[in-house]
Amino acid sequence: MIQQYKVYIDPSSKILYSSYYIKGLYDCFGKKHVTFSSKPFIGLKKRKDNELFDHFMAFVIAWGGTEYKFIVDFWDKTLIDEYAYHWCDAYAKINVSKESVFKKDKLVPIPPGFGIKIWNKKDSLIHCLKNYFISKRDPHIKFSRHWEDYMDQYERPAIKAYENNDSDILNKKPYIFMIGRLWPHVNCIKTTNPLRREFIRVCKKLDVEFEGGLFANSNHPEYEAYKDVSFTSKVDVQTYVRNTKKSILVFNTPAVHDCHGWKLAEYFAMGKAIVSTKLSNYIPLDNDAALPIHEVSTVDNIESDVKLLIEDAAYRNDLKNRARKYYNNVAKPSKVIEVLVKKVIPGFQHYARS
Repeated sequence: MIQQYKVYIDPSSKILYSSYYIKGLYDCFGKKHVTFSSKPFIGLKKRKDNELFDHFMAFVIAWGGTEYKFIVDFWDKTLIDEYAYHWCDAYAKINVSKESVFKKDKLVPIPPGFGIKIWNKKDSLIHCLKNYFISKRDPHIKFSRHWEDYMDQYERPAIKAYENNDSDILNKKPYIFMIGRLWPHVNCIKTTNPLRREFIRVCKKLDVEFEGGLFANSNHPEYEAYKDVSFTSKVDVQTYVRNTKKSILVFNTPAVHDCHGWKLAEYFAMGKAIVSTKLSNYIPLDNDAALPIHEVSTVDNIESDVKLLIEDAAYRNDLKNRARKYYNNVAKPSKVIEVLVKKVIPGFQHYARS
């Protein structure tokens, strides 16, 4: 007989960012064994700053008379929250600097995730209201921000929308789709924004059907410099997912604070042929296999590299297959949770799929 685990999630967690990992908990332990409770987190000391809401999710697994404590840190920055690190038994983090990846015993580097729908509208409302009242939130997290977080989760596609990907569609011309934000952060002004602009300009001059650009507010200080590749009306997430699936290839760059952005995780889930500039932070591999991306060495090579993937169907399909394999073996929500839990419960085998 399998001894039952009980999983408790900190109700003050930012649900949109935590949703990927809550899905992993549901898949590993069964939805009925996962709940929200503030009691196991009384001893978790938290910083009193505005960024904390976007920083980490905490959960506890009760099993065999022992409580095992876990942190999933989805912060863009490579800094580790020392309060949370001291509290937990295992500390999963997406953005880990390549220099510090093996310097902390509790640290578990994980691949990036992204926001997904995990509840229907009724359940989203119930969890939103209940968790607000039991979470003992800091005063700066107003109900309006809490509410928006849950509604953002509800508006996202479910994970299956990303996993159920058709082959890229080849019409008379190859179709390429890419949208991103025109970020105001210092590192993005220097690297992310110019690289994305160059990719867009390359696609526009090649013999392809290109759609997309950079979403920007006309008040953005760099708007005029990027006006030729920008748009000011938001694209809904369903259109973004649908068009990205159709795209013959996709483009990735490190984003805010040089982080692994959501786009990279979405591309893995979709099984896309990924053209990417060099990643700034560490990312775990699949049994030491090469990361399933085509890395651009310099900005001057973007055009030739895009042409290569368009023209070489065999190589493009190999990248797609490897990206899908990486997602299934390493980056899928249940795989991320399994690796983290095995850090402190070596004999753990997930047994639930509901």
